[in-house]
Amino acid sequence: MFTPLALNYYVRLVTSNYLHTDVAKVPAEPIALVFGTGVWKDGTPSPMLADRVQAALDLYKAGRTGKLLMTGDNSSADYNEVKAMQDYAEAQGVPINNIILDYAGFSTYESCYRAKEIFGITQAVLVTQNFHLARAVDTGRQLGGVMAIGLGTPDWANFPKIA
Repeated sequence: MFTPLALNYYVRLVTSNYLHTDVAKVPAEPIALVFGTGVWKDGTPSPMLADRVQAALDLYKAGRTGKLLMTGDNSSADYNEVKAMQDYAEAQGVPINNIILDYAGFSTYESCYRAKEIFGITQAVLVTQNFHLARAVDTGRQLGGVMAIGLGTPDWANFPKIA
């Protein structure tokens, strides 16, 4: 029986060939999936979310991906991670036709499942913080048919706590 520590080690081990922190080393894929992770009360991205979207923009600008799938929480009228990500990407020059929105990405599993089943994605670069990356890539790959690789961004400890 696996303990949580052993399971975490196992997931990191089986995904290690698919994890990157350098945009230049990420193989080209048709789409980058960006996981939501919090917005401020004014609707702007939290530092962690902005970092994820910026990493996806770096992939896009480097020609490593052609489309961005923004997936996150929009469970109430006054909270919309996906819109915040879209606005950030558009402000950085990404045309709206290269941004796909998933308003029901409430968890890593749901985001990966929906990427495959709803949006027909079979290959993607998953963009999230390093602490989450191995689990996200493993989830994407275990769903079957999603050949996921990952681009990690700095972990939450590098950012101020969100109020």
